[in-house]
Amino acid sequence: MERISRLQKMPCAVDRMMEASKTGMRLTPEEQVELFGDDWQPAWAEEAEDGLDL
Repeated sequence: MERISRLQKMPCAVDRMMEASKTGMRLTPEEQVELFGDDWQPAWAEEAEDGLDL
């Protein structure tokens, strides 16, 4: 049930991160962990952005 709850919140978290990116802002690592949970690794966001440049 906990995992389902976390996954249901994920689209809002992704939307928030994308909105911040569109305005040129970057969420701090702490804000990212707050949005995505304690197991979130802020380096994943950088890896995803690097993958967009391919």
